[in-house]
Amino acid sequence: MSSAANKRSRETDEKNQVSKRVKEHDPLEKIGQQAAASETFRRAPLFDGVSVWHDEIVKISTKDFLQVCNTVLLFYDYDFTPTAVRDIRALNACLDDISTLNARALAISVDTEHCHYAFLQREFPAATAKFPLVADTTKRITRDFQVLDEETGVARRSLIVIDKRGEIRYWSVLQHHEIEHNFGSVISLGFQTS
Repeated sequence: MSSAANKRSRETDEKNQVSKRVKEHDPLEKIGQQAAASETFRRAPLFDGVSVWHDEIVKISTKDFLQVCNTVLLFYDYDFTPTAVRDIRALNACLDDISTLNARALAISVDTEHCHYAFLQREFPAATAKFPLVADTTKRITRDFQVLDEETGVARRSLIVIDKRGEIRYWSVLQHHEIEHNFGSVISLGFQTS
């Protein structure tokens, strides 16, 4: 074998060794996997949990209301963040419109119910938040709805609309904290075919 052929053979071997150690990062591949995962179910997972509602810590179950009314789920990262305050206020502002569509709203984060309670006392005094904040400390709910950011351990900012048959009608995940949910459009789209 010539020295040029030996050199090419060594270079090829080195490239193969490097490619075995270093996997190229393809952000589109991850997005594609997440998109495929989000379509793995049309029916919403049922869940039980603890929530804060009207200044009380209460148990909540989707079985109690899912067959009776439509549901809007707002997932957010953490209590006390400006993004959480803005998202909850925006959902609160359109709650009357949601109610006319025979719907109920829930907000969910991985914070504890005690953290939710303190958050509501500080940011929404006199029970001005008109829907329950669900504590998902085990991260089961966020994982079941496929909105858990595994790297940070918190929920991605998401809005999910579920009809009373338990089918997901709308699913939106926001990647940037400065982008706001468009609740009006989401709600009208989500219940258009209910």
